[in-house]
Amino acid sequence: MKRMFKKLIYKLCLLRNKLISRDDFNWKKYHKNYYNQIKRNEKEYTLKLSDDFSIIKGNLEFHCNPPLDKNHELLYQIIFDLNPSSVFEVGCGNGDHMYNILKILPNVRIIGCDLLPKQLDFLNERNPELKGKTFVEDITKNHIPTTELVYTQAVLMHIQKGNRHLDALRNIFYGSSKYIVLMENWSRHNFYSDIKKISNESSFIWDDLYIYKADNGKQIVMVLSKVPIINKRLNYIKIKNNKEMLKYLPWNSFMI
Repeated sequence: MKRMFKKLIYKLCLLRNKLISRDDFNWKKYHKNYYNQIKRNEKEYTLKLSDDFSIIKGNLEFHCNPPLDKNHELLYQIIFDLNPSSVFEVGCGNGDHMYNILKILPNVRIIGCDLLPKQLDFLNERNPELKGKTFVEDITKNHIPTTELVYTQAVLMHIQKGNRHLDALRNIFYGSSKYIVLMENWSRHNFYSDIKKISNESSFIWDDLYIYKADNGKQIVMVLSKVPIINKRLNYIKIKNNKEMLKYLPWNSFMI
């Protein structure tokens, strides 16, 4: 009952933030909330991979105990399937996603940014292998270094003040030379319409844009590509509107 009450309060807070145009968190204090969330989730999920995955006939399979979160599993499978030479994480937090991607694709060049210096302090303590691969940046204000693939995991959904999430999306496009992978709560913005709007601007940097979804039965990821995605192991389906992204809402997995 207590957990259900907390979820209700959280959803009401999200609605309030959207109505009054306020970000979901006080970013100066967010690192405390984030740290506590990580500690809770470690009891239910595997957050850092060891040897608990395998690649069999080109398929990436996980054998984690406790299980890997289904959102993270799909995110990693997509990045593995697209097999980029370089990767950038927007909002890298504690660095676990970067660490896991390096475990799966040890030859990839990976970098990331976060809004908060204290988040990167946590990252360097938790994943010292990533020192020098991350930096502080506000994705709503500045471009990022160019990599073949840029991804987010529960980042843009929390940017609710004004239209700053659109500025973040524009900067993400500037930073990607081929792919963008978005793992977000699709009810927080109309991501499809926002992306189409940006793609019609005269300053849009990509020559072509293909919008796909990938579905693992629990969550849907949006994959943006400069080129048609063909001859891959996962099924990428072209989408035509944001309603196609709302299949599994309310989003029950943790939002970090």
